[in-house]
This record gives sequence, structure tokens and C-alpha cells, in this order.
Amino acid sequence: MNSVGLVALYIAPFFAIYSVFALAVGLARRSRAALASGRWALVAVFVLVSVAAGALIWALASRDFGVRYVAQYTSRDLPLFYTISAFWAGQEGSLLLWLWLVSLFACIVLTSGVRRRVGVRFISAVALTIGVAELFFASLVARIANPLITIPHPPLDGQGLNPLLQDPGMIFHPPILYLGYVGYVVPFAFAVAALLLRREIDEWPEMGRRWSLFSWVALTAGIALGMKWSYVELGWGGYWAWDPVENASLIPWFVGTAFLHSAAVQRRTGALKGWNVALAALTFEGCIFGTFLTRSGVLSSVHAFAGSSLGPYFIGFMLLSVSAVLAIGMWRADALRGELRTGGLFSWESLLVLNNWLFSALAFATLVGTTFPLFSQAFAGSKISVSAPFFDRVNTPIALLLLLLTGVCTLIPWRRTGLAGIPRSSLWAAGFSLAAGVGAALVFDVRSPYRFICVAGSALIVASVLAESARAAMVRCRKTGGTLLTASVQTIWRDRRRFGGYLVHIGVASIFIGILGSSVFEHEVQKSIVVGEEVGIGEYRVRLEEIVTTERLNAQLITTRLSVKRGERHVATLEPAQAFYPTADSPMTEVAIRSTLAGDLYTIFGGVSEDGHVALKLHTKPLVSWIWYGSWLVVLGGVFALTDRVRLGNRRRRESIASGVG
Repeated sequence: MNSVGLVALYIAPFFAIYSVFALAVGLARRSRAALASGRWALVAVFVLVSVAAGALIWALASRDFGVRYVAQYTSRDLPLFYTISAFWAGQEGSLLLWLWLVSLFACIVLTSGVRRRVGVRFISAVALTIGVAELFFASLVARIANPLITIPHPPLDGQGLNPLLQDPGMIFHPPILYLGYVGYVVPFAFAVAALLLRREIDEWPEMGRRWSLFSWVALTAGIALGMKWSYVELGWGGYWAWDPVENASLIPWFVGTAFLHSAAVQRRTGALKGWNVALAALTFEGCIFGTFLTRSGVLSSVHAFAGSSLGPYFIGFMLLSVSAVLAIGMWRADALRGELRTGGLFSWESLLVLNNWLFSALAFATLVGTTFPLFSQAFAGSKISVSAPFFDRVNTPIALLLLLLTGVCTLIPWRRTGLAGIPRSSLWAAGFSLAAGVGAALVFDVRSPYRFICVAGSALIVASVLAESARAAMVRCRKTGGTLLTASVQTIWRDRRRFGGYLVHIGVASIFIGILGSSVFEHEVQKSIVVGEEVGIGEYRVRLEEIVTTERLNAQLITTRLSVKRGERHVATLEPAQAFYPTADSPMTEVAIRSTLAGDLYTIFGGVSEDGHVALKLHTKPLVSWIWYGSWLVVLGGVFALTDRVRLGNRRRRESIASGVG
């Protein structure tokens, strides 16, 4: 089986080369036969890569240590689900996953309903761009990072999976994050196709909308899962450290979010055509950059692989793709012109443009802070790292401005301008948010302007969404004469795009409140105690009941059993532990958490001294669960918006609006 997969992986780049050549010739000469053969070559790439991926899964499941990758990342005592997840644990396997996903997405695009709407020629131009990405990754995997290479003398057992990766997060986080990374190839390909053919310049963002939103949802879910994984597995009590690889996933998320908003402006007004092409390209490049940071090892990160020779190839691909987009954009510059007509500073369009600037500023600031060590080494001769305080100081005010802007944008309906266009119900929402900010300042002693804005901005989002939803439901109720409940359901279902966005915004407000509570009001206690002794933190009393040593399949555990009381009532038994793996030099921390909507009690076991004293570190993290609930609200809202129909033909709609008909 491994030999078959190896042959398939070696052949795949040749089919990728042929597909790019045939599609390019077919587009240049308007040859249907060449276009058809190029598209079929992409299907062949998917089949070949699927065979290779299947061979790797078989080698992992059967623990074929004759395959070097299997020997490096698995062992006989590794549970099966972690053995399969080792597919993306190493550099070679994760690049194969990238290649398989992009080849799968190419086939989906070729068979989707969009092909019937835009024709074979346009969809072939889309396939050409995706094919170039396939060619790059197929060449990398086949020639440089091949996971199916065998070794002459197989060991009796493998080296095993890194203990930090033996967590349920490993099963879901990397592949979901990759769905987002790879998915952004498709809207980028739509943008390039529109420029190449000078067709669908107005419509391509709507054609690629589901792909953009799908990728954004997957990237959001992947980032949220990564935060949760860091929180429960790494044992440091936090969820975001501004690590280079964490930042690398955040940069395309910022730019992709800006694109989702600016695409709405183009759909409704025909403006921002060039800006949207730039955002689609930058989002794609951001995803390649994130893959580069993780795979090259150029920056120190707990998430990155060891240094490799892949860095120059990624840099070369990014430079070539950016140069190609710039050249095509200048070639078709006249087709990208579109005047943005706004009704003043407080118009819907103006505020969305400001939204784009702020998201772009976040992406730029994060990029500068992340890559600063590379530039300092190049120009000063030494790597100077930028730590979390820099990102907090620069990004916090921008993020809070975005939070306020999100609430304000909800207050201003489409095609109304100025403060006079805001409905009275929305003004009540603004008053409520101000009262919430003042109330929080009085009750929780939130004197910092940033904290006040965080509370007031989050309240503004929730209040404005509720007010606008109620207003829309009542308007429909008056039109149809039905009940308010029926009208509400119909209103939400008929405009899933809009109300999915509202749910996303409520989730964002929840995340901001969770970040505020868990960072500002956190308490920490470190103490060494013996069995039977108690330690207090906040409203909790934690008693050490016993220390237990147990065995599990591939590790030895030393567990502390903690009895937790709140007042006089027993509320939980927590068991933080240390796991000793044969393949690890030091024990792995396994935290125990009591989680409620009000906050978490986070317990860390630091070890046992020779005299029997147990080192404990306890944290109380108010409202931290609001981050997780908010994240899933964001994902749910994105999925709900994803079910809305694709709305093509908007040029005629805009023309009717301009003439007073629409």
C-alpha cells in the first residue's frame, strides 16, 4: 500500500503541471478541448493525492515503522485516535493534508452550481489559479517533504507523539484551521479569474461569498479551538500568548473579516472593486504566510516545527503570487474603477470603509510585531522579539474602536445617512449601552477608559441587535397581519445573511466581556500544602485530600485530589495531575478546571517535594467561559449566514435603485 501511495505522490506533480499548462493554453486559444483536459487533470491530481493520503493513514493505523514519518510520530502504545491524528502532527503530513484539501476544493468548484451560471471559460480560469497552488504543494510534498519515504532498517517501536499533542484538541484544531487556510484559495481564484477575463468584475465577491464565509468560519473555529487547547493543556493559565504561530492565524482572519464587510459594499454599490481584489489576495497570502511560519521554523514558537529547508520555497511562492496579482491588477486597472458615494461620515458605507481600515490596521500591527525579530536580525544582527505588551498596547485601542463601530453600524440602516436616519428604537439602545458602561464603572470600579468602552461597546452591540431585530419583526408583522412570533421567524429566515451577522456580533461582544473579566479581575495563589491542609482563593476553599499514583496506557500519572468548597457547600472535586511519558524529559502538566458562567477555578499541580509538600497554583478567572460561548456564537452565526442564497445579478439591482425603481 505504501508503494502505491508513493508512486501516486510522485506522479501527482506532473498532472498538476499539465493542468496548469492545458488550462492556460485553453484560455489563451479559446480551446474547449484543452480546458476540458486541464480540468480532468485536476481531478486526477485529487485521485492521486487521495491514494497517497490513504496510504499514509494505513501506514499509521498499522504502525508500519518502515515508513520514516510513522516511526517519528507514533509508537505501539499510542491510542489509535492519536495515531491517526499524527497524520498532521509533522511537517510532511500536514503539507499532504494541505495538498489534499486544495485538490478536493478544486474538484468541488469544478462541479458546483456556479459553473452553470458563469460558464466553462470562467470556471476554468478559477481552476487555473487553484491549479498553480496545487502544483506548488504537490512539488513540495513529492520532492522535499514526502511523508511516505521508507527507511532501510525499521525500528521495533516508534518515537511516539509529543505529549503536548496527546489531547483531543489535536484531533480537531489543526484540520479545521487548515480548512480555513486552504479554503481562502477559492475566493482568491475567483478574483484572479475575474481580472484575467475581464468578466464578472462586479459579481465575483458574491460568487465566492460562500467560500469566503466557509473559510472564515473554519478559521474562526480553528482559532477558538486552539485557544481552548492552550488554556486546558499547556498549564500556564492563559489562552492567548501572542505567539508567532498564533499571530499567523490571526492575520488572515483580520483581513478576511475586512473582506466580508467590504464585499457587502461592492454588492450594494459597485464600489471598492480594486480594494476587494487586494483583500482577497492579501487573505490568501496571509494563509500562505501562516503555513510558512509554522513549517519553516524561522521564528521560535511552541507551535512551530523544527527548522527546515522549506522557508525559501514559501517565500518564493509568495513573491511570485504577489507579483502576478499586481501585474494582472495593473493590466486590468480600468475595470476596477468604481466611485464610492457616501452620505457623509455616519453613512453605512463610510462606516464599513472605516471598519476595513481598522481591521487592516490590526493585521498590519500584528504582522509587524510578529516579523520584527526577522528584520532585527537582518539589519541589526540579532533577533529582538516583541512581547505581549506591545500587541496589547497597539491592538487594544483599535479593537475597542471596532467594537464601538460594530454597534453603531447596526444602528444605521442601509440607504439612510446621518444621525437623523437612526430609528428611535436604536437611540434607546445607545442610551442603554451608555447606562451599562456607567453601571459597570460604579459596581466593578471599572475606571479605565478602555474597560468602560469595552462594557459600553458590548452592551451597544447587544442592545442595537435586539432593537433592530424587534423593529424588523414588527414591520413584517404589520405587513402580513400575522403574529409577532411568526413574523420574527419569517424575518430571520428570509434574511439569514443579516441575522447570522447579528449573531456573530453578539458573540464578539461576549468574547470582549470574557477577555475583560478574565484578564482584569483574575486572582492567583501559589502555595505548598500537605494532605489535609486548605488554601483559600476568592470565594473558594480548596483542600488537598490525597495524592494518587496511577498508570494509563502510555504514561504514569501522579494525581492530586482536591475538594473544593464555596462557603460551606462542597461544589467540586478536582484532580490536577502530572503525567510522565517515556518519550518526554519532563512531566506534562494536566490542569483541572471548575467552569461556570460566572468564572473558572483553574488548578495546577506543580509537583511533590521529598517532605510531602504539594505545590499548587490556583487561579480564579471571572467570565472566561464567555470567550468560549461567544466563539461558538460567532461560528454558529457564520454557519447560519452561510445557508443564505447566493444573490447574483446585482448590477441590474443597483441600476434600478439608482433610477428610483428599486
